[in-house]
Amino acid sequence: MPDSNEKLFQILIGIAWIDGEIQPQERKYLQELATSRKLIQNQEIQDLLLFSQPISKAQCNQWIDDYLGTNPTKETCHNLISEIAGLIYSDDNVDVEEAKILAKIENYSSSNQIIQNTLKTISNLYRKGVKKLT
Repeated sequence: MPDSNEKLFQILIGIAWIDGEIQPQERKYLQELATSRKLIQNQEIQDLLLFSQPISKAQCNQWIDDYLGTNPTKETCHNLISEIAGLIYSDDNVDVEEAKILAKIENYSSSNQIIQNTLKTISNLYRKGVKKLT
């Protein structure tokens, strides 16, 4: 199973493919990133860096869902957004599909905050109810 750094890199490869092609600037960015993060020796990463097999939107979305899990922190979401932003701005062009992915991840963060606030409210109401009974 890939570690979180490898999973993140998989997502970035998927994002690069999200518009149907990898721009030369994206290719260069990803190769430099793999080298700087010492992922270049990983066979799976090497295979992805060949850019011979397009990554589908569905696969990319699945990797994002797997990476974030069911209850991601706001920090995890924002870190992922930052990583993706580095890639998508490398070619000075933000594709509509890339923007949708960023919005999806931001929604994870917002949804998580709404859930946390709702649970906190329920917990407070429960405590007040128990206090009244005692």
